[in-house]
Amino acid sequence: MFSSGFRELDSLLGGYAEKSTVLVTGPVNVGKDILAYRFLQSGIHEGDSCLYVTRQLVTDILRDAYAQGIDIRSASVTWIAAAGADRKFVSNDLAKLSFSVKEFLKENSAKSVRILLDSLSSLLLTNSSDSVYRFLVQLFSEVKLYDACVLALVEEDMHSPNVIASMEQIFDGVLNVNHGDDDSSIIEVRKMTGVYLPSRSRVVIARGSIGEREAGLAEGKGRKRIAVLPFLSLSPDPNDEFFADGLTEELIDRLCQLRELEVIARTSVMTYKNKEKKVTEIGKELRVGTLLEGSIRKSGDRIRVTAQVIDVETEGHLWSSRYDKELQDIFAVQSDIAEKITEALKLQLVDTEKEDIARKATSIPEAYVAYLNGLYFRNKGSVEGLRKGVQYLSNAIELDPNYAEAFAELAIDYIFLGVFWSEPVAQAFSKAKELVEKALELNSKIAHAYYAKSWVSYFYDMDWAAAEREGKSAVELRPSYAEPWIPLGYLHMGLGRKDEALKDARRAVDLDPIGIYSHLVLARVLSTFGMFEEAIVEHNKAIEIEPNSTFLHRELGFTYLYMGKMIDGVREMEKGLELQDRAFAKLGVGYGYAVSGRREEALKIAGEVQEAKAKGTAMEYDLAMIYAGLGENSKSLDLLEDCLTEKTIIRLVNFAVEPAFANVRSDPRFKALLTKVNLES
Repeated sequence: MFSSGFRELDSLLGGYAEKSTVLVTGPVNVGKDILAYRFLQSGIHEGDSCLYVTRQLVTDILRDAYAQGIDIRSASVTWIAAAGADRKFVSNDLAKLSFSVKEFLKENSAKSVRILLDSLSSLLLTNSSDSVYRFLVQLFSEVKLYDACVLALVEEDMHSPNVIASMEQIFDGVLNVNHGDDDSSIIEVRKMTGVYLPSRSRVVIARGSIGEREAGLAEGKGRKRIAVLPFLSLSPDPNDEFFADGLTEELIDRLCQLRELEVIARTSVMTYKNKEKKVTEIGKELRVGTLLEGSIRKSGDRIRVTAQVIDVETEGHLWSSRYDKELQDIFAVQSDIAEKITEALKLQLVDTEKEDIARKATSIPEAYVAYLNGLYFRNKGSVEGLRKGVQYLSNAIELDPNYAEAFAELAIDYIFLGVFWSEPVAQAFSKAKELVEKALELNSKIAHAYYAKSWVSYFYDMDWAAAEREGKSAVELRPSYAEPWIPLGYLHMGLGRKDEALKDARRAVDLDPIGIYSHLVLARVLSTFGMFEEAIVEHNKAIEIEPNSTFLHRELGFTYLYMGKMIDGVREMEKGLELQDRAFAKLGVGYGYAVSGRREEALKIAGEVQEAKAKGTAMEYDLAMIYAGLGENSKSLDLLEDCLTEKTIIRLVNFAVEPAFANVRSDPRFKALLTKVNLES
């Protein structure tokens, strides 16, 4: 589906041009740069092939766009630009330029394309108007062979009426773009073939919506995109901090059930804990129109909760209240806050949503306290925290054997213990499977249980259809639940379904813009499908959030290695190992050595890991990558077969598209493995 990058404009055009689209623009000027950059960014997101023709330096355009919150650094963009780097100089010779554009169209004939011509006015200065007119007519006749529509951007104070009239003859659409007195961009549609326009239809796009906020506020989400900021703990006992964090997470979970809301994930909002930032800053960074903030004081069995809903644009309060209650009334407090938010934002709830936000998970306060402690320690992001979380969640279940949410969260803990090689994979996932089935037996509407079950189906059962079905069930129950989009992204990537994988991963980033794992899944998908430059951008965003993560440096290292940058790849792998001497970090270094010609060092690492590893800790896959990198395909395939036989691997679905196994794929044994796990197609 064609998108200009602005929903207001798309709505004005009536969904025009669900086909290859060419946008032709004059020199970047007065507001047109924003439209051009957004148009290109939208094409990148939709997987189109993009061509940008300009007399400017590429670095200057990228910098200007990025300064406005628009990232158009992408391997899918072809540049014909000013001299410099490895870019092709844009010539004044119209015949050469026409040939270059036609070559691009020919090379991308099977794809949707977007072309930005940002040199027309400069060409007019060096060529006669008749020559430029003939050039455009000839070029567009070629373009039409690729089922494209051609749009022009004009400015009345720069183009004469005769020039505009000529444009209206040869372009499918002509958009007039000017700068408003209030720092807004005014776009008027002068002509659009095939679209009924009652007059010179007009849309005003506020300049404030151009940067980071455009993805949220400018696209019509406004107040209905909300972030629940970490509740402040005012309890006299510092050990009660878990309760404030738990209340934050529980409110996010309740609001995630509402289809009219978009709710930012916990991992993103918790970055603001104990930080003082202006409402407008947070709104811009998270691209939200509404914030919920508050505090909680717990003293014995009494709680005092304050909460307020704030409009980001005006910084005014939409609602506020205070609750003095018994601990056992905490669910009623959460329900009332959620209900008041729906009233403040004028949301229309269906009956099932009303029932969901009013639901009481347990009637035993001690079980609830243990449950919140379990979430608190898991979220510390360490193996020790996970193990402590298991203890608390197990205690919650002992106190209330019907606590469905506790069973689901305990299953997630065991999954993470398996994923991070802290428990034997078969043992961890077998336990998770048992727990998640119990959770769903108690309550079939627990989104977290379906999320956990999708991981089990994906990682352990290798049932791809079930993994997809359960992941979609989770987001159906919680439309703003960010986490399930991550396994869905990995799953669709492993199945070779590029467009779906990119859509899933970008949805994860949209809901969790400051979460490392959302950026990581997007980086992994981009890297797997050869979109390396974009992948590196996402890797670096994750590393910026958590610079001392061994795992993140290892993943960035793989991307560099896959794109042939061996020195950079090995450097990142070694940096990860320096940060934490873990087996998975050492294996990453081993792969880097293998593909960069350091054979003896790679074999040494592989031998050390094989000698030291505990059975069932899922290292066979990484070892298989090392041997594939060394060209020892038989040994690599032996290890992949062990992964399947012993169920020790947690990402076997990836091996069908894993770049590391490119040289092994033609082997009949590899194809037999694909058949065994239903990946032959």
